[in-house]
Amino acid sequence: MSRNILYPYTLEKKGDMIKLEIMPKKTHNPLNILYIAVMIMSSISIIGCTNSLFWMDFFSSKDYFAVICIIIGSLLFLLLAFYLLKWERKGKEIFILHPNRLENIVAIKPFKIEKHIFDFEKLEIGYQSGEDFYSEEEAILLGVELDLNKVTGNYPIQFYMDDGLQIVDSEREIPIEVIRRIKEEYLLNQHEKED
Repeated sequence: MSRNILYPYTLEKKGDMIKLEIMPKKTHNPLNILYIAVMIMSSISIIGCTNSLFWMDFFSSKDYFAVICIIIGSLLFLLLAFYLLKWERKGKEIFILHPNRLENIVAIKPFKIEKHIFDFEKLEIGYQSGEDFYSEEEAILLGVELDLNKVTGNYPIQFYMDDGLQIVDSEREIPIEVIRRIKEEYLLNQHEKED
């Protein structure tokens, strides 16, 4: 059974470099309502506690400490909800694959751009099935299909480097056809490099 495409993506090839960019959904995510509700409740809590600090004369030092802790906790919840909302609406995952190097970039502008570079000798490209397994026998027992040509639907892409020393998965799902195409292009680049 094939699922709808959840996240828009772009795939481009320049020379021996393959670039995959996974963008946020164009539709509204129900979690966004939760993030907005947390931001509103946190703001109300911060305003209420701050007002109580200035208008109440009979607070003890323990009361001041408790109110300040509530303000700090509410501020942290507010920032976390805002960050997650920004990720859902503007965050991008970028994978740049070179013959012996993978660059993984997570961009949530204007907050952060996180970049990791992985050097490898051997690379296998697959999909994240949601099951953890350590051998082909375990995969068969769990019912995980290892042949990409027999899989349908949308999955996070997985880069399995140097026999499992480094594993990088996307957080978002893309069509299995795109994962197959990236694998084919990478193998083609490897054969051209060997010739």
